This record gives sequence, structure tokens and C-alpha cells, in this order.
Amino acid sequence: MTLILGSILQHYLCCGDSGASVGSDEKQALSKIGIFSFSGEDFKYGSKGSFIFLRDEFDHLPISYDSINLGIELLKKHLELHPDQNLSITGYAFSSEGNKSIFPNLGFARANSTKNYFVSKGISKERVFLDGKISNGILSQGDSLLEGVSFVLLRSDTESGLTDYGQLKQEINDNPIHLYFEVGQSTINISENDRSKMGKIIDYLDHVGDSELILTGHTDNTGDRAENFILGEARANFLKSYLINNGVQESMIKTSSKGPDEPIASNSTQEGRSLNRRVTINLF
Repeated sequence: MTLILGSILQHYLCCGDSGASVGSDEKQALSKIGIFSFSGEDFKYGSKGSFIFLRDEFDHLPISYDSINLGIELLKKHLELHPDQNLSITGYAFSSEGNKSIFPNLGFARANSTKNYFVSKGISKERVFLDGKISNGILSQGDSLLEGVSFVLLRSDTESGLTDYGQLKQEINDNPIHLYFEVGQSTINISENDRSKMGKIIDYLDHVGDSELILTGHTDNTGDRAENFILGEARANFLKSYLINNGVQESMIKTSSKGPDEPIASNSTQEGRSLNRRVTINLF
């Protein structure tokens, strides 16, 4: 029955391969709500509605079309029957938009947000791969982006076979992300290089079972030693909350504190102490 309903919806709602002409009224309607669709070698689905994003934001607005959830349910059943296929989600952003996320670009952050919704509907995160692109051809309506993500079904050897996750873990842990901030800071300053690493870290967490992100807080050697351990833990928890707000699953994040015990620079200078006040991100 689900497949029949999907076929009926596709026939009446999809503007893809039916061959029927689209009238001006329907074109105007689609320009305001977008199209939700994905396709592969042996599976296609399309309906009115889309994942909508506000400019400069990476979280999509609440889903208001039942046809989107129906499409995800049909996709779930298809993936269960076809273990050789995966879903690729590509997120898009205008070049004029600001990237406030921890990810390589705003498009990638939108793809991750969309992935989290699919996972909440029963799609296995191991079957989803992400990408992000900058494009100035995105369908928009005012401050709303109607084509912030696209979906394609690919064979497993097209995506998962390209990454050596053991090597990726070693690369990340040999050269971990160090985030530096002062007490009371409410945002994280992250470099473009570290944003690229965060994209790879999310890929690892999604596709390696029982993997975790380890956040370790560090301090300089000024002040009380016991209080520095508490401060290091507070810094790690601050970053944990920041990552969760960026779409990283809480269950995958662990925190700890080394206090002043593992400096990476001399505590005899102000510059050295500022380098020691950090949180380090590793994979486990």
C-alpha cells in the first residue's frame, strides 16, 4: 500500500518524467514551495515541498509537507531492500551567505542538518554521505532558500569505498584540532583548515560504529591546580554544547580535563599561556 500511495503521489505531484506540461500557475506555486525529490538507478520519488532554509542559517525550517515524510519512508524501505545503495545529500549556499557553522561551508552544514532529520525518521546514518557546495543558482523566495539540499542514490562502492577510516582517524589524532578561547567567550573561532577537519570527523562518526568524539579541556598553570581541572572540564563542556548546536549528536561526544598537566607551550610567557588554554578534539 505504501508503494502504491507513493506511485499515486508521484503521478499527481511530481513534475519530473511524466511528460505532462507544467502550467504557469503550477510553476508559480513551485517557485514558492520547491520540489522534494531523489532518484537512483531503480528508484525515483518527487513531490511538492522542500527542505527550506533561511539565509545564513544551517538548520532547516520545520517540515510542513506529509509527502516529504512519505518519501523518506519509501526511501527507508528501498534502502533496506538494496544494501548496495546509499543516499548522497548535497547542501548548497549562496556565496554571499556567512558561514557560522563549524563545517567547511554552509552547504555542508545544511546537508548535515538534513541528514539528522532523515536519521530521526529511521534512515541509518551509515547509509548517508554528505557534501556541500557554494552556488548562486539556488531557488529562493525572499530570505528563504527552497533548494538548499539535493538527494541522489548511489551504489555503495561509489561513496564508502573511497575512504580509509582507519587512516582518517590516525590523521585526525596525529594532528588534532585545538580550539583556543578566553573565559566568557560565547563563540568559537575556527580556522578554514579545522572546518575541513570537522567535515571529515562527521564522516568518520557517521560511518564507524561505536566511534566517539573526545573533547579534552586544558589550562595554563596559573591559579589553583584543582580549580584548573574544573575549568578545563567547563571549557570542554562549552565546546560540547557548541557542537551539539551545530548538529553533532550528543551521544557521540565525551569530555575530560587535563587541567595544566599537558601544556603545548611555555607558561612563562603570555603567548604561551594563551596557547595552553584550549580544548583538543580527538577521535576514539
